[in-house]
Amino acid sequence: MSYLFGGIFNLLHLIVGFFMCKNEDVTAIDEILSSSRIQKVNPFSYAIDGVLSEWIQLLLVIERIKADKSTQKTLQKIAGFTKAFLNNDDVDEKTCDSHACSSVSYNPVRPSYDAQRMKKWGYLHYFFVTLDEGMKDRFFLSKVAAQQVKGGEHDSKDLLLDVIPELCDVLSFSWDNLNEIRMNYPHSLILRGVIEGNEILRAIENLIRFDNDEFQSIRYRVVSEFIGDVRRGYTCYPKDIDFNQALKYRQDLVRDINEKLYQASLSETVRLIREINISACLWIDNDGTNLGLNSLLSDGINLKPTDSGVDIYVSNDLLLDTLNMSEQSEFISILMSKLYGYIKDNNRLSDDAKEKINQHQYTEANSNRHLTKKLVAKVNNYNSWIFNQNNYILNKNNDLKISKSVIVRGIKFSIWYDDYLLCNKKNTLNGATEYSVHVDSDASPLTIKQSYEFVKRFSTKILPAFIYEQTKERLYDFYIFDDILLKPLNVNMFYAAKSYVNKLDSLFKCDNDSSDFDSVLTSYKAVKRLLSESDSADFDYVEAYEMILSKKYEVNFGYYDPISSGKINMGTIKRSKFESLLKFNLDVF
Repeated sequence: MSYLFGGIFNLLHLIVGFFMCKNEDVTAIDEILSSSRIQKVNPFSYAIDGVLSEWIQLLLVIERIKADKSTQKTLQKIAGFTKAFLNNDDVDEKTCDSHACSSVSYNPVRPSYDAQRMKKWGYLHYFFVTLDEGMKDRFFLSKVAAQQVKGGEHDSKDLLLDVIPELCDVLSFSWDNLNEIRMNYPHSLILRGVIEGNEILRAIENLIRFDNDEFQSIRYRVVSEFIGDVRRGYTCYPKDIDFNQALKYRQDLVRDINEKLYQASLSETVRLIREINISACLWIDNDGTNLGLNSLLSDGINLKPTDSGVDIYVSNDLLLDTLNMSEQSEFISILMSKLYGYIKDNNRLSDDAKEKINQHQYTEANSNRHLTKKLVAKVNNYNSWIFNQNNYILNKNNDLKISKSVIVRGIKFSIWYDDYLLCNKKNTLNGATEYSVHVDSDASPLTIKQSYEFVKRFSTKILPAFIYEQTKERLYDFYIFDDILLKPLNVNMFYAAKSYVNKLDSLFKCDNDSSDFDSVLTSYKAVKRLLSESDSADFDYVEAYEMILSKKYEVNFGYYDPISSGKINMGTIKRSKFESLLKFNLDVF
């Protein structure tokens, strides 16, 4: 009997000890999370607001297009054509095989995606380029016919040459474009925003939710896991450390916790940002962040045991990739992890060496290898860049003061309302009432209607001037675009401005400031005025120079023509030269 009671007593002691330990850990979690030295807000909030602003701005540009009856019809025609291609049986058959219908990812910052859908959108590349260039079917067919294809890609070329002309005939598609109103957003993005709009908004809401609420859940999880590792002896800290006291004087403890919070928040931020790209059917593997590095090294470093040791096989290409990516430390880390598995006589290892190996293996198991140096640099650069920007939609410090919930609600209803109008008479409040019942029960019909009207008003009255000011600001930062996580979605505007100035400089043999968007646009409008005021096939060089560049021509290589009473004669410039400057489509505000 005493044995039985003793066993029960020991069991109760263990249970009480277990819960006391749990209670102590809960207390420790609370102490750590409440410490002023531990990160309390998402360190990448500016990057998140920047990304949200980019995608919301694209959707607002679409709302602006829809607000004009003429451009709305053009948009509907292009969208109808695009949907017909995406749903075409031949396209479906050619783009789906056992390896390409889906792509599941195990990389924490690389979301899974529908590879077939991606491929279909990719096939439309030259279709959208043709619209961007303001060209028609002949241009498209010549582009497709001239493209260099690899062995297995001939099917795609033949598919485009067959399906696109057939759809043009069936749908009476006339290749009308949106170049006058799209504000240098490419047609490919505009149509993705239209057709994949609901998916894009769902991903946007996930990112908003993370920034508002879920970051605190990540803090709790990270700290809880860290305490568990300490208690199990997986770290360099004593198992029974008093966190409340240690936080006051152990800088290394504070640094390690904050680093884990940093890595966890960075991983989740990047994953959710990439989910927006994926939702828009945009590839994410060519952004220069070396996301494939882990698998590249793991698969490329091969070991073979021999009687005397281990032979290491590494290709020259892999070494070049490692050096070009500046990831030598990652290479060594993976190599050492593989070598540990080939140690034959563990008994000859010192206790210190065994401890280091155990620590290394624990670190490897909990590593954030997906956070490559390039990725971390791009995120930090983007976070810093947005912090210093003034003109982005969700900037809390500018005059706009836009509510995320209001603008997202308004855009979501607008997309739904477009379909609603196909079967119902136009009445915004009736539509908002039905939407409130079937889609968004958290908002009243009046709130939905007001959000929708705000989106319409902002996209038509405020957006053009806002994007103009944004372009002025960002043109000075053009050089940094390759070093940030997300280039402006209307990056073509900046390429166009730079290319226009280069061509103007070449025409007049001068050097203009391509960063001053006011002067760039002034000269562009002057070119349009020059062409509209005269049907001449040729223009006097000096007169055109002074009108377009708004300054007196200074004699360099010209000469005085006695017949023209001392007028500087630099010859003429053909009309076609000036007409070619207008292809950059800068006057869109």
